[in-house]
Amino acid sequence: TATLADICTTDIVPVDLNAFLFMLESTIATLAAQAGDAITARAFEERAVARRAAVLAHLWNTAQGAFFDFDWCQARQRSGLTAACVAPLFAGLADATHAQALAETVSRRLLAPGGLSTTERSSDQQWDQPNGWAALQWMAIRGFRDHGHAALADTIAHRWLATVAAVYEREGKLVEKYALRRQVHET
Repeated sequence: TATLADICTTDIVPVDLNAFLFMLESTIATLAAQAGDAITARAFEERAVARRAAVLAHLWNTAQGAFFDFDWCQARQRSGLTAACVAPLFAGLADATHAQALAETVSRRLLAPGGLSTTERSSDQQWDQPNGWAALQWMAIRGFRDHGHAALADTIAHRWLATVAAVYEREGKLVEKYALRRQVHET
């Protein structure tokens, strides 16, 4: 079981943070162009293009069909799949090939009866199984839907909403995170 002493957040180049930065850079470029500021628009478009190239070069894993955080101290990708792998879809960084591979990987490795698992790892930590977080569900639903995977988006949405509704009916409240049951592989 991991402890707080095992956490090495400053060693990691995170998928989700870089996807959000790409989205921000792209948005600034668009807004600057609309405002007639060509210099700022060009500068932020260049940043977004460079970030996308770096994310695809260092965080995309073709063999596993997903984005993984990168440990820059060890100069390698992290091995644990997390639901943050959907952030590049949500941010518009990923293309149709990435979306297809992610749909297959997420369906096989992170989809649980109650929604999208935060990680594949079970632990007593809040960011691991069996927990699910609303923001990750939303990014997955929007990202898959935006990339033509409406059936998967609908599956995640229905499972998540059923989980939230069940807890609300039982406890009369909405909570920060929800315990998801482990996936039963369906054939």
